Amino acid sequence: MKLYHPEDLSQEVTNLVEQLQTAILFSSLHELEIKNAISLKVYRKEMQEKQAEQIVGDIDSDISSGLLARIHPEWSGVYRRALHISKNITPATGSRTLDILHIAIALEYGCHTFITHDNRQGKAAGITGLQVRFI
Repeated sequence: MKLYHPEDLSQEVTNLVEQLQTAILFSSLHELEIKNAISLKVYRKEMQEKQAEQIVGDIDSDISSGLLARIHPEWSGVYRRALHISKNITPATGSRTLDILHIAIALEYGCHTFITHDNRQGKAAGITGLQVRFI
């Protein structure tokens, strides 16, 4: 969301995306989370409907341009990894389910770097062997 709507750390996210010069993996879970966050902002009167439509259009443009690389995880493998993380890492980190799913997707796709601003998620990702970049 920080890449598309001004929030705390938005500029840091934009700078990091420009610095990395690589596509950002974008699954249906990412799409659900960002589009639901947009809908919540409309519901809370933090954003107008027209602005929400513009952001969704920007996301679709970034998919078309390749900035966001649409991926289609094999969910049974993702869930197996997530269950492993839940059993072995959550007791030490207090990780939430959606955070674990994002880590599991990154692992399933052979990612080396994981970007987050959430300390618990970052700690869990680091334990799995991912290099964590905090925003």
